[in-house]
Amino acid sequence: MDRPFRMRKVNLLWEKAKKRLPQDRMADLYADLKAQDVDELSLKKYKSEGHDGDGEQEARIRKKFRAIMQKYELEDHFDDGPDDINRVEKTPQKIKLDKKVEKLWKKAEHAGFTAEELSDLREEFVHHQMKMEEYNQLKKELTEGHPISDNTIEQFKDENYKWESVDSKNKHLKVKHKDLKEDYERLNFKVGKSSPGKSEFTEPKVYEMWMEARKANFTDGELESFKEELRHFEHKLKKHQHMTREIDMAAYQYRRKDDLPQGHKELQDKTKDYGQKVKKIHTDLRIRLDNALRHTEL
Repeated sequence: MDRPFRMRKVNLLWEKAKKRLPQDRMADLYADLKAQDVDELSLKKYKSEGHDGDGEQEARIRKKFRAIMQKYELEDHFDDGPDDINRVEKTPQKIKLDKKVEKLWKKAEHAGFTAEELSDLREEFVHHQMKMEEYNQLKKELTEGHPISDNTIEQFKDENYKWESVDSKNKHLKVKHKDLKEDYERLNFKVGKSSPGKSEFTEPKVYEMWMEARKANFTDGELESFKEELRHFEHKLKKHQHMTREIDMAAYQYRRKDDLPQGHKELQDKTKDYGQKVKKIHTDLRIRLDNALRHTEL
């Protein structure tokens, strides 16, 4: 059973695993890879028929493959592999987490998430840490350039002091701090859900809207319809979050190089446009919900 699978990259992982894993773990890996092999073949057929134009199905299958590699601690084997095995994209998973974030991550590891859910969540934790590093760097630059306080004597003495620039950076710093706080609260919410994989909604803003909707002046049919719209909204919200992480992680990997890979700007624009669509959906849902709540109060 040297090559028990039909897809080449699945067999490659199997070959690597045989050199590292004990027999009992190999049995578990075989079951996981057998399911992955079926998914990979189905995806290949699906794409050959002209489907999956947006790449969503391919991204989902790749995430599952990465989750298997992480589950059995085999992810490093494809860091420098050939392109023709359709390898999973490398992300900066080795970033050291802040103590507070690390503590929350340890809690997540024992919260009952599946391997795939935990892999997705790890990406979100890494992305949060990257944003923390960006915030700390901006804060350091602002502090070392000039004290953050706008009332120091040195600022009045310095004729070249760029008031507008410092004011702009201070505002940017506050926005970053607010974003970090909200992002941590979102992660804490997701980790704290009692039944991962079975929760109605996993995004805080969607969950809160659902809780409000249940108290609003909706008929049973209207409530069920609104719930379905919230499901679609959460799906789009998660897709936008994923697109944003991909952009930020790519920028992080190339942060010491002069130029980002070709097409990065186009992906940024696409993500920005998609974000505007998601924002509009949220606004529309929020307006409808607020109107329903007002009718409830009357």
